[in-house]
Amino acid sequence: MQAAGSRLYAYDSRTARVGASSAGRKTWIRGTEEDTPALAASAAEPDRIDAAILGGLRVSTDVFYPAAP
Repeated sequence: MQAAGSRLYAYDSRTARVGASSAGRKTWIRGTEEDTPALAASAAEPDRIDAAILGGLRVSTDVFYPAAP
């Protein structure tokens, strides 16, 4: 788990998904399904999460804004 201000990011190794929580940590948004052994986030930029993946580094700045279907 990685805290970033009022946000909390977590990797669930059981489902291989990154999750993000806000709003008092009562609601979780399921993120990408990818092997992510390490996460980094900062209170200075709580919308940004850096994730170590098999092929290198992935940066996301839209975890709370899912792509349109």
